[in-house]
Amino acid sequence: LSTYASYDTGKLLYRGQPMTLPVMVNILRIGERSTRRLIDEAQNFLVQNDDGSFVLNTEYFIKGCLSKRRLRGKRYQQLHDNALRQIYAAVSPRQHKHLGYAFQMLEYLSVEYNVLCHNPQERELSEVLPLTCEEYCELIGYNYSNFARLKMMYSKLSVIIDGKREAFCSFVDNGHSTSIFVNPHIVYAGSQYDKVEVLGKFCEV
Repeated sequence: LSTYASYDTGKLLYRGQPMTLPVMVNILRIGERSTRRLIDEAQNFLVQNDDGSFVLNTEYFIKGCLSKRRLRGKRYQQLHDNALRQIYAAVSPRQHKHLGYAFQMLEYLSVEYNVLCHNPQERELSEVLPLTCEEYCELIGYNYSNFARLKMMYSKLSVIIDGKREAFCSFVDNGHSTSIFVNPHIVYAGSQYDKVEVLGKFCEV
C-alpha cells in the first residue's frame, strides 16, 4: 500500500483518485474481510478518514525528500514502488506471508546486476561486492544457523512466466561462499537487461 502514497501527505491514491475500500480489496487480492482485518490491525500505520479515503502515518512511511534532521537517529529503508508492485502482483495470495523476506532483499539488490551486494548502486561489475549468505543474514537480523529454513521460505516464492514456473531468487555457490541473486524476469531496475536476462534460466523450477 505504501507504493500508492502521495508525496509528503501519505494519502493513498489510485489513478489520481483517493483509494477506497473496494479499490484496496482489488489491489490486495485478499478479500474484503481480510482487508478490513488488516485495516483494524494496522491502525498505527494506516488511517481511514470519514470520507472513506486512507492515509499512511508519515512517521513510518513517507514519499518525498527527507531532511537530515528528520532522519537523525532513525533507521530507514528506501522502497522501490515498481519493484514492490511487481513482486506482489507476481505471487499468488497464499504466498503473501513470505513476501516480507522478498522485500528485505531490495535494499541490497544491485541495480544493474541483480545480485545482493554491499554497494547496490555500483555500475562497474568488477567493483560490485556480493554479500555472502552469512552477511545477508546478519544485515536482516536473521540467525545464520537457521539459514536452511530461510532458504526454504525463499524457495516457496515462485511465479509463472511464459508458461514456466520460476523462483523469485537463486543461490550460487562458487566453492568458497554462496551469493544470492534475484530473478530479473520478476524484478529489474537497471539499464542492461540483456546482460542479466540469462540469470532467469537458473531460476526455473
